[in-house]
Amino acid sequence: MDKFSERLAAGSILVTDGATGTNLQQMGLPPGTPPEDLVFDQPDLLLRLEQAFARAGADILLTCTFGATRLRMKDSRYAGQVEALNRAAAGLARQAAAQGVSPGGVLVGGSMGPTGLLLKPYGPLTP
Repeated sequence: MDKFSERLAAGSILVTDGATGTNLQQMGLPPGTPPEDLVFDQPDLLLRLEQAFARAGADILLTCTFGATRLRMKDSRYAGQVEALNRAAAGLARQAAAQGVSPGGVLVGGSMGPTGLLLKPYGPLTP
């Protein structure tokens, strides 16, 4: 059984990080800039935020990949690097998790949001 499942089965309450986008804006992320761009552009900024979450006691750090899907990133400058971006983001979160204070260790979870596209007849997607 994996660590996440073990902790759930033991009845542990697990706390994740949160408000990543809001925190990044407070740290200087310009409006309209996708947070995912920071994975390659300013990894040190992401690492500092995730380390702060880990030191604050988060049990789970979520990767900065909410919009890092092929559909969401098709028009971005990193469109051809979606897998590499997701892997790099996971690496940053793992690095930060190593500095956490959670008694069972800090876990890393991949964050994946909606595509932003609607299903037909309201949008271009089919089931």
